Amino acid sequence: MKALLYAYNPEYAKELAIRLIPFGIEAIPCSETEDLLGQQCEEESPFHLIFTEKTEKDFISKLKEKYNNTHTIVLSSKDLPPAELKELVPLGITTVMRLKNQPDAMVEEIVQFIVSHNIRSSDKRLHIRVQPQPHETATASVFLKKMARFVRGKILDISAGGFALLADDSLEISLLSPGEIYDNVILSLNGREIKTVAKMVVRRDVIAGFKFENVEPKEMLEIASYIYNHLEDNYRRKLRAMMTENEVIKNKDT
Repeated sequence: MKALLYAYNPEYAKELAIRLIPFGIEAIPCSETEDLLGQQCEEESPFHLIFTEKTEKDFISKLKEKYNNTHTIVLSSKDLPPAELKELVPLGITTVMRLKNQPDAMVEEIVQFIVSHNIRSSDKRLHIRVQPQPHETATASVFLKKMARFVRGKILDISAGGFALLADDSLEISLLSPGEIYDNVILSLNGREIKTVAKMVVRRDVIAGFKFENVEPKEMLEIASYIYNHLEDNYRRKLRAMMTENEVIKNKDT
C-alpha cells in the first residue's frame, strides 16, 4: 500500500514513514509542495492514501484534482476552525486527524483508520521488499543449535516480514529445515547487527526464505529504517529524473 505524506517537519515525516513500514505501508514523505503535486500519476492513482498538513483551500483543491479517487487525510496540530473545515469538506477530504507528537501514536490511529474504512491494496505482497546494493554489507547468520554452528550468507532481499538468504556453502544450507524456527538469527546491515528469530519457509538450491517471528520493536525499527533508506534513495532518484524531464520539456516549449 502506497501513501504520500506532506508534513512541515521532515524529520517527523521520516519517523512516521519508517514506523508505517511494518504495517505494509510505503509512505513517501514530501517536504515541498512541488514534490507532492509533481508526482507522476497514471489514470488510476498508485497511491491509496494522502496525508497533508497543508490545509490551504487552493492546495487541497489541486491535490484532489490530481488524485481524485485517493483518500485524503488532513493532519492538523490543532482543531480546525469550523469555517475552515466547512470549506475543506466539499473538496473531498476523507477526514481530519489530530497530529500527535509521538509518531507511534500517530501510526496507531492511521492503521485503525485503514482497518475501519476497509482500505485495501491490490499488491500481492503485504510487505515492501528491498534489495541490498552491491556496495553494501548485508549478511545473515542462522545458528544451528544441534551442531553449534552458524549458516552464513548474503541477504538477497529483505522486508518487514522476512528475508531471503543466499548461503555461502551449498552443504551448510542443506542443514536448514523448512518449517523450523531459529531463535538466533543475526542480520548485519551495513555494520549494524540485529538479533532476531525467524522461521525458514522455503529452500531452493542455495537460497532460503525466512519469515520473522515475534520481532522485538527495537529490532523491527532497525529493519524498517534500513528499508526506508532504500525507498528514499529510489524516490529521490525518480524525483530528480522527473524534474530533469520536466525541465527539458519546458526548454523545448520556449
